[in-house]
Amino acid sequence: MLEHVHALLQTLAHLRRLLRPGGALLLALPNRAAEEAAVFGKYWAAYDVPRHLYHFDNWDVQKLALRFELRLEHVFPMPYDAYYVSLLSEKYRSGSLNYWAGIREGWLSNQKAQVSGNYSSLIYWLVATR
Repeated sequence: MLEHVHALLQTLAHLRRLLRPGGALLLALPNRAAEEAAVFGKYWAAYDVPRHLYHFDNWDVQKLALRFELRLEHVFPMPYDAYYVSLLSEKYRSGSLNYWAGIREGWLSNQKAQVSGNYSSLIYWLVATR
């Protein structure tokens, strides 16, 4: 949801104040380093401008975690997102809904992501350090 928030740093500061030591913050975010982002380029649906105000990758989340005294505990993949995002991206790129091309790109993206870790979307489990 952070990709939609206008006051990103203020929102994170508020969420952090609500956490006790050891409290968890889960963030599900599109991954701008996703395999299909490179394939679709400007047509990658997860850019979703103007609704997505920010675009994150693992490094961005790690920097935010440090800034707000959070520890990145774990990153979980969201492999099904690659199919949805690839279907939409294919529609944006070609102008028509090509199910086979979208499903193929989603599958290929997930295959590559098994090695790179760069799934279409990721869930970050952050823990308050103090």
